[in-house]
Amino acid sequence: MTDVTTPEAADIVTAATQLAYDLHREQQRKGTDPAVYRVPYLAHLLGVAALVLESPAATAEHVAAALLHDAVEDQPDGLGITRELWGVGADAVEQHLAEALRMSMGEAATSVAHLIMCATEDRSQELRADATDDERRVDWQHRKDAYLERLSRESLSDALISVADQLYNVRSIVNDLTAHGAVVWTRFNAPAAAKLSQYRAINEVLQQRHGDDTLVRQFGGALAQLELLAGE
Repeated sequence: MTDVTTPEAADIVTAATQLAYDLHREQQRKGTDPAVYRVPYLAHLLGVAALVLESPAATAEHVAAALLHDAVEDQPDGLGITRELWGVGADAVEQHLAEALRMSMGEAATSVAHLIMCATEDRSQELRADATDDERRVDWQHRKDAYLERLSRESLSDALISVADQLYNVRSIVNDLTAHGAVVWTRFNAPAAAKLSQYRAINEVLQQRHGDDTLVRQFGGALAQLELLAGE
């Protein structure tokens, strides 16, 4: 891993920033009102990367992965990640991703790809060639349960991108609830109660596993604010 203060770190983060822009430049944040302003999705990616830098565990590879943490899920075509590749398995996707990043990031590509995949929902079961119809109809709760189970096993290094991502999301909901009220919940696929339950479960796991980390403590505080606004 590369210390964020070294000259080598600048090359890794610069490459990730350029790729993030290339992949996400036309994407907007969920719930953006086009009549007011289409908030670029890059705001989320840069915000998560900034939060990652607040953790003592952060390396240049973590910052690069934060900038690209949604690329596999949101922009797979731009990375050459196909349904068939997912069907082979998540390890195959990670290997492909590392090769796609190697030209611009060199040896750091392997670590960056691994960290991205740690924050990416595993779709290998539902997309494999012999998957049943039920396996292909993976619902929201099933995905979140699988994500939570994996998070409970990860080291702080592997979980860091997810922690920053969840912290950014909770803070964004707090800000939007303050500005716009309960209508904010309609932008999600799950009701408010389900989202709050999900965040509580994540917080419980993180506090047990990594309660001393700066971002984990901040996540707990942000969730308390969200619960207060939601009347919980």
